[in-house]
Amino acid sequence: MTHSVHRPSRRRVAVLGVLAVAAGLSALGWSDHQERTPAADSTPAATTPAVTATSGPPPTAGAAAAAPVPSLGTAIPTTPSRSGTPTPTPSPTRRPAGPTGCAASPSACGYPDGSNTGVPNGVALRPSKSVDADKNGQVIDGLDVTGEINVVASNVTIRNTRVTGGGDWVVVVRPGAANLRIEDSELQTPAGSPQDIACVLNIGDTRPTILRTDIHGCSAGV
Repeated sequence: MTHSVHRPSRRRVAVLGVLAVAAGLSALGWSDHQERTPAADSTPAATTPAVTATSGPPPTAGAAAAAPVPSLGTAIPTTPSRSGTPTPTPSPTRRPAGPTGCAASPSACGYPDGSNTGVPNGVALRPSKSVDADKNGQVIDGLDVTGEINVVASNVTIRNTRVTGGGDWVVVVRPGAANLRIEDSELQTPAGSPQDIACVLNIGDTRPTILRTDIHGCSAGV
């Protein structure tokens, strides 16, 4: 007896293959229009912190965190104590303003004023015209000069002397007049007259020493 074998057509085989592939993809979680999503596991997903939009350009990737904004309060400086607890640093004490301050009495704060400069009280001055200091080591002491002192020699000392100018200068230091010393004296322009160029005009190449001398009324002191 002869048996016939039924062979499926190629079209039917192709359809069955497609269905088998589709069934396999469906078992893996795929659909015709959706990608497979990973199955949830027992580990919770990391939470991304919320970002609040602000004006200005977006932050640069990898940029350091912004520094904390200081408060509007005034910070009190502290110094570490031996116990480890910071202790407030006291503020510096300011000198009082007004009549009790340094402006009213500079000598009280160690600065010069009329009480600690000029000719000392009790010194009797002798009237004099202009003086030429032309001898090395010359000392001019106790004079009330109207005019000028012209210094041309070295090692001259002017002390306890008032000089009232009225020309271009009060004391002039010529070239080569080294080591001039002026102390406890007063140099000035006459009141009500144009100012002299300088109370001490140094046109030489040396530096005079001036101590406790009241210099006023000139365009330039020294």
